[in-house]
Amino acid sequence: METAKGVDYVFDLIERARAKNKNQRHFFTVADITKKLPIRKKDFSRIVSVLMLHKIKDIEGFFKNVSDHMAIDGIFLMVIYHPFLNLKEKLKDEIYIDHGLEQISKEVKNQHLVIDSINEFEEEKVKYMAIKCRKIG
Repeated sequence: METAKGVDYVFDLIERARAKNKNQRHFFTVADITKKLPIRKKDFSRIVSVLMLHKIKDIEGFFKNVSDHMAIDGIFLMVIYHPFLNLKEKLKDEIYIDHGLEQISKEVKNQHLVIDSINEFEEEKVKYMAIKCRKIG
């Protein structure tokens, strides 16, 4: 059985994850994903990011951490709001930064990742994209 590690900036979310999951091989850490993490580098075979990229100001730091902590041939899956949606009004109470596919693609390439697939889907009239990347040597 593999070890699972969860990182989130929000203490309450980490506490809820800890309360719900009693598996001894699962660890949860409060940290800023754009800064140096208290986790060994090259430790992850899989990294998942769901609906959070629009809140990150320093996406260069974010993608650098993803790359630094992912093993060669590791998989990174991110789910984002579809870049062509104008969500600033709907998410007016949240930070919303539209990085766009061009900027995401640039950061992926800069960090020795390649995009394997991009899938669009819709749920409850909101469009999303799932972007699957792989770490290369």
